[in-house]
Amino acid sequence: MKRFFQPQRKPEVGPGGTSCSSAASNAINTSSSTPSQSSLHVDNDVTKKSRVDINVDALDLEYDHGKRPPIESYDPNIRDEVRMIYLERGPCQPHVHSFPKTIMGKDKRCFRKEWFSDFHWLEYSIEKDAIFCLNCYLFKPDKEG
Repeated sequence: MKRFFQPQRKPEVGPGGTSCSSAASNAINTSSSTPSQSSLHVDNDVTKKSRVDINVDALDLEYDHGKRPPIESYDPNIRDEVRMIYLERGPCQPHVHSFPKTIMGKDKRCFRKEWFSDFHWLEYSIEKDAIFCLNCYLFKPDKEG
């Protein structure tokens, strides 16, 4: 059966919408039947370029949850990398912040920093004076699908 059918690789789509593997295979197919060093060099350059294009700078990502864009607003090619950066940073937990009191019914209530040790996933946004779940932000299903 392998004499009649050759396995084919699925093309990988790069950030510009071009197929990375087709560009690499075109570089190899234009050379002789055995790939030379120069065609392999082009193949490596294409692979390196696609990896460089999807890098995310951790300093560009907002730490305060209230200022962050929704996770689904990031390009699907970098979304996992963004998730990894936020997981490595951990939740936004400003321990030295003076949490404002809010009137709820007859009582004034405020956020307690002790809750950070009880709920490790808990985030507090100084911008919005609200609490959030880090895991919910990172892993909730897309609204579209």
